[in-house]
Amino acid sequence: MKHSILEVCADSLNAVSEAVAGGAARVELCRNLDVDGLTPDENTIKEAMFLVQQAGKPLKIMVLIRPRPGNFVYSDAEKQIMARSIEKACSIGVHGVVIGSLNADGTIDAEWIKAMSSLAHSHGLQVTFHRAFDHVTNFAQALETLISIGVDRVLTSGGLPSAMEGAGTLSKLVSLAGNRIIIMPGAGITSENIASIRQKTAANEFHGSCRIKAHDGLPHTNRAEVNAIVKILSKS
Repeated sequence: MKHSILEVCADSLNAVSEAVAGGAARVELCRNLDVDGLTPDENTIKEAMFLVQQAGKPLKIMVLIRPRPGNFVYSDAEKQIMARSIEKACSIGVHGVVIGSLNADGTIDAEWIKAMSSLAHSHGLQVTFHRAFDHVTNFAQALETLISIGVDRVLTSGGLPSAMEGAGTLSKLVSLAGNRIIIMPGAGITSENIASIRQKTAANEFHGSCRIKAHDGLPHTNRAEVNAIVKILSKS
């Protein structure tokens, strides 16, 4: 089996540090994970970039572009806010952006996604379509739309609350995608189930927050959990 990698969803600089220490290949930088993540502020992005550079690790930083909680059908004003956020991320020099936008009928907002993908790609950034994908009405059709646009990867749980529950759909999406786009399972991935999810889906990139309850009773990204998943994924 091909060598697999872990992307850690990091909602703070401490989470980025834990991802780096645990050996993650990439982070999706955001804030407010309690509402499934929003766009981080400019200073946090810059500090995260500096932190990774200081650590001397090849970890890549993807920035989530999401202006508000809730659905993924955006107004023109919200799209302008997201476009400015993408331009700012490009100017800072991150490795990629994580975007998503749907039409009211549950199809991909192809025109906007194409424009934003072209903008990001023109600066050498990768583009991930986030879990808005789990809300489309037709997975196969939406996947073909994203492939035609040139999006690099899709983060999805297969339309269900967790990647384990959606493993059957994820496996089909991986097969449909072939080498044309990366399907990255995410949601509820832990060191206890990653081997099973990997086997069931045949995916090679995985996304998780790697959070464990700390002494304050709240979940925090944990380097040991990151490393446990990384070690499992390093096995052929």
